[in-house]
Amino acid sequence: MDKRSRGDELGIRQFGIAMAMRATPTRVSLATRGQKRWRCGSESSSQDAGRAVYTQEELDVRSAWYEPNVAANDQPAWRKAEWKQADRMHAKAKDLVLMVETSRELVARENAYTAVGQKARVKVAGGEVLLVPVATAPFPLDRQRAALFKLKGDMFAGEIKEAKEEINVVEELHLLVLEEEHPDLFRAEGDETIEVGPFHGNGIDLRNSLMHSVYRFKKVLLFAEGSGIATAKAFIEAPGDQALTIPMREEVKLYYKVPNQESVCYKHLFEEWESKHGVKTVLTTSSFQDAFDDDDELEYDPETTGIIVLGDEDTCAEVYELMEDAEIPKTAAVSSMQEALKLQYLKATKMF
Repeated sequence: MDKRSRGDELGIRQFGIAMAMRATPTRVSLATRGQKRWRCGSESSSQDAGRAVYTQEELDVRSAWYEPNVAANDQPAWRKAEWKQADRMHAKAKDLVLMVETSRELVARENAYTAVGQKARVKVAGGEVLLVPVATAPFPLDRQRAALFKLKGDMFAGEIKEAKEEINVVEELHLLVLEEEHPDLFRAEGDETIEVGPFHGNGIDLRNSLMHSVYRFKKVLLFAEGSGIATAKAFIEAPGDQALTIPMREEVKLYYKVPNQESVCYKHLFEEWESKHGVKTVLTTSSFQDAFDDDDELEYDPETTGIIVLGDEDTCAEVYELMEDAEIPKTAAVSSMQEALKLQYLKATKMF
């Protein structure tokens, strides 16, 4: 290597070292009137006197600018819902339809309805908080596209940067209201002020129970009783890529137990559930065991059949006894009483 080449290589190395020293920020402690202050720059730089000096409080404020933040965490948790209609299921049950705000710009994800099995927090005329079963599939994610794009802060080509109006995404929320459980809401009329707050719970634990796996459980049997029919409706009407992924199963069937024929909810939807979603409903007024034994169309493998129980403790006990007789392992079941784990949101990144 000639002298010229060696000189060029040395110059490049020195330039790289100098740039690295300038680009690496360090804190140099300065005593100013007894208050600890920090200067941002290189310790070996001769231009320290001209660099910015900050107090620790100022540095904390500046670092907060770069911390991740959850969208809509500054928005009110409770919002007024618009009354749309109330359909009578039977003498003591109604399907209440409310129009609610779902925009991710206005409703934080941790307060939103995102999983089957969550319950709605509802207040009537500023009264006590009610937990009401939701009979709606989780709201479609594609409707949030505009709100999420705005929150991201990006702009389209040729777009002028200016203040934008809030993006509203209003959806229908179906609630199954039973007179014996929520008499005030059952008697409410369209002129009542109804508020909807953060949804309760995290939904049914489909992930840890492996119920998400369409290869592990090729067939899924739903057993619903009482208000559990609302959750069954949400499961059945959920899009193909959500909840049970019904189109990819060999068979999904609903066994619905009621005290009598007059107490059936959503009976008008049974045919639609079968024709549109491929889920047949077996109605029984006796027991789940009788309905299961009398179902001549059902063929199942105990190792690849999943069970979802939607009801109270008595419902679970009855279904577990049925599973034992059918030689279906108890590990293949999940109930509405098994709640999914709460999502943990990233609060800060690791500092090196």
